[in-house]
Amino acid sequence: MNTKILPGIFCLFLALAGAPGAVRAQSDPALRMLREKLDTLAAAEASGLRQQADISVVNTSVQEFLRGLAEVHQLNISISPAVQVNVTNNFTKVQVKDLLYYLCREYNLRIRFTGNIMTFYQPVPVQKPRQIKKIGLAYDKQNDLLTADLQQDSLLAFARQVTELTGKNVICSPRYQILSVYSFFQKSPAGKYTG
Repeated sequence: MNTKILPGIFCLFLALAGAPGAVRAQSDPALRMLREKLDTLAAAEASGLRQQADISVVNTSVQEFLRGLAEVHQLNISISPAVQVNVTNNFTKVQVKDLLYYLCREYNLRIRFTGNIMTFYQPVPVQKPRQIKKIGLAYDKQNDLLTADLQQDSLLAFARQVTELTGKNVICSPRYQILSVYSFFQKSPAGKYTG
């Protein structure tokens, strides 16, 4: 095999292996803004961000890691006590701003800037509102007939939707509310289900 081809293949492999993280970082607006803010701060007033860092840690809290970095490079860093991350890294001749960016990207950290003070925190995940699944129910009010196609629907959801459709209260014992219902019926008298 041609020995000149091997280094090219190796470089291509490294480029492709690193691509997913690079693509994610480029597509995340918060990380893009963070990169810009770190560059701006490094150019303007925090020269420590431009300095080279040599640091190696094993299973160290990110608080201790950042505190040591701040002392050596004369940076104003604060970190939320809610951040519970341990890091194991070895960095040689890396710019401090790149190191901070790396930590944010890899450990889902964000930085809030107040002048030249950097406060590290983890964003709180946004809870999506719980969506109530609409069950396949139809009600013929004129004839008081109910049609249902239930596929692993909770008995509580079934009772709630029958009540909404018919205007008749359906009460479900708490111990049965968690049961899943599989059933199909068509034009069945609603009185069977509403008592």
